[in-house]
Parts: sequence; C-alpha cells; structure tokens
Amino acid sequence: MTESKIEIRDLPLGVELQPGFHSGPDEGMCALEAVSWMAGLPHSDQPRCVCDVLQSLMRSMNDRMTHFDRQSLVPFLPRLIGTREPELAGPRARALAWRAITDFAPIPLAAARFPESSAVMAKLSRRDPAAAKSIVGEIETVVSESAWAEAEASGARVWDLSARVLPATWNSVEVVRLVKAALDQLLDREEDWDALATTACQILVTTCRFENDAWPLALDALEELLAIERRDDTVVRLEDYRKPANQAA
Repeated sequence: MTESKIEIRDLPLGVELQPGFHSGPDEGMCALEAVSWMAGLPHSDQPRCVCDVLQSLMRSMNDRMTHFDRQSLVPFLPRLIGTREPELAGPRARALAWRAITDFAPIPLAAARFPESSAVMAKLSRRDPAAAKSIVGEIETVVSESAWAEAEASGARVWDLSARVLPATWNSVEVVRLVKAALDQLLDREEDWDALATTACQILVTTCRFENDAWPLALDALEELLAIERRDDTVVRLEDYRKPANQAA
C-alpha cells in the first residue's frame, strides 16, 4: 500500500467543538465532523479515514465533556486522519479496554468507599483476562451485597433498587457490571472490536458521570491508542476515503 502526503486543512478561526451531530459545518462541528472537514471529506461524524475504535472514544469524550474540556480534543484531530487500519483495531480496542478497567473503574469504587476493591481493580493484569474476570466476580459480590444492604435499610424493593442507594454506590454496581462484560469480550474468540470499544467507552462515561476530573485520563488513553503504530504526517490512500462509500475499495 502506497503512502501519500496530503495537506490537512486547519479549522476556521474561532471554531469551537460542539456536542452532538450537526447538519453541516455552518451549524457547528463535533470532533469527528471537524476531522471530516480537515481531511476534505463529506460532512459526517463517522469519517471513513478514522479507526472505529478511535471514533468510539472521541464520540464519547466529545459529547460528554464540558465545553471548556472539549476544546482539549482539537490538537488530536489531525492525528486521527488515516488511522483506519484494520490490523490495528484489535490492539487499540484491547488497550482501550484495559485502560478503562484499570484506570477508570477504580475511581467510582474508591468514591463509593470500596478502597480495597478499587486497589485490586487497578492492579488487574492484562496478561490474564480469565484470572481478572474471576477477581472481578469477587468484587461484584462485595459491591452488590453492599448495595442491597444499603437499599434494604431504606425499604427498597427489587424494582426500585437503583433509586434507593446512593449514586456513588449504584455507579459502582454499573461499572463492575461493565468491567465483567469487557472481560468477557476480551476472552471472546469472535473478537468483536467495535463491541469491546463500546463497552470500554461506557466504563469511561459511567466513571466521568460523577468524576469530571477523570477526563484527562481519557486524553492519556487517546494518546496511547494513537501511538500504536501511528504513521506521522502521512495518510494511506486518502483518495479512497474521498470516494462515495459505494465506490470505495
């Protein structure tokens, strides 16, 4: 596959990233729509020149960050162009999942006063997802039992459990459930990288729902994913991405 350097357009002066989808640049641009504009592609929040795993992460960050924090994504935008290389989707999805499990999931556990579980989660080994799943099962038992005890003390019934526990406690229940799902996906031989990336991003979003200060960790994760065999200053066959979808190779 040949490589060709292209000229990536700078964003228009004064443009600031906005949440959600927009009908065109005049209405505003989210991070991925801005990438489409910079690469000279048709307006879209799903630019075909960007890795699906990176798209999942960028979309989650863009739509849920504060307006001020969202602008920290701008320096990353040109680096996303030309990252759609199928052989890198797996390594990126796995890296994102482990960052979600060991960096993000411990945060709500600590906030909900499960310090031991938080410390154990942070030290799970990437080398043995099966062992990690077993350990997370034990953490789930601790968190779930605590949530039930808290709910029963306030007179909860099965269908209103989430309404009867503190938000931090319920956030921990949800995060541990998502971690188990991510580990199942890491162990799945079908290797559905899009699904794994989606689950990882759900962990990030669930964590940052109450801990907005955790978003810098997501920027670190983005940096790690971009560093996985990223090609500096070149785009692979960008002309293919500029063709209509039904004509692309």
